Amino acid sequence: MTYPDQNAAIDPDNEIFRYQSCDFIMKYVENGSKVLDVGAGDGAVALPVADLCKSHVTCFDQQPDRLQQISNLGKGLPIQTIVGDCHDLPFKEDSFDVVYSRMLLSHLPRWRDALSEQVRVCKPGGVVIAHHRSKGIVDVLNDYFPESRVRDAVLKQRMKTTRSCATPDDFNELAEKLGCDVIETAPIGLFLANSAFFETAFERGSAHEAFRKDYHKHLLKPDVRSFVDWFERTVTPKLAPALTEMFFTVLRTPQESR
Repeated sequence: MTYPDQNAAIDPDNEIFRYQSCDFIMKYVENGSKVLDVGAGDGAVALPVADLCKSHVTCFDQQPDRLQQISNLGKGLPIQTIVGDCHDLPFKEDSFDVVYSRMLLSHLPRWRDALSEQVRVCKPGGVVIAHHRSKGIVDVLNDYFPESRVRDAVLKQRMKTTRSCATPDDFNELAEKLGCDVIETAPIGLFLANSAFFETAFERGSAHEAFRKDYHKHLLKPDVRSFVDWFERTVTPKLAPALTEMFFTVLRTPQESR
């Protein structure tokens, strides 16, 4: 079963990123698990998890129309949808085996509160998978790229469109506070065409748009796509999170019930 990606036709790099995200999350989901997807969006991860992992997935989002889309696409799958605020999850403690959020925390100034809620509703010894935009990439641009109109425009745009970003140390600090163990930190998204690296390397505007179109055209070639997919799966996770656009952090919740 395949699931349409509304961005795939114009952004094949996002399609690659989506499938890599699914693979990363699903390796922590055992068949029959009870799973919570916080900020489920259009079900890019929830649908494959429910289908391939045979798990019951609760899709939580603040936008009813997006949840309706999941319901329409996921007919026959063990999925339920709930509308609400991710800072105040309407679930009891110890409710889910796996809790994850993808493409969510960078939109939240209070991302620590939202992640704390995810830990609260996860079962003892369960897994919380958090995805966040890397603060390191901004530091790299500031420290290692020469001052230029392009660099400053990219940094300004980052501050405008990203409500929060983080470093692995931020997650380590929060994990210690919550009594969790960090079991994996994985960089992801080096080859995204809208990455800070690419946007800084090319003039914003016509030249950058020309690059994006050319890059996407090349990604449609099987050999290029295969290389990018291989690189993102095998090399990017070994890079420092400061060099990539985003990263995953996987937490193991305390073994004892809180």
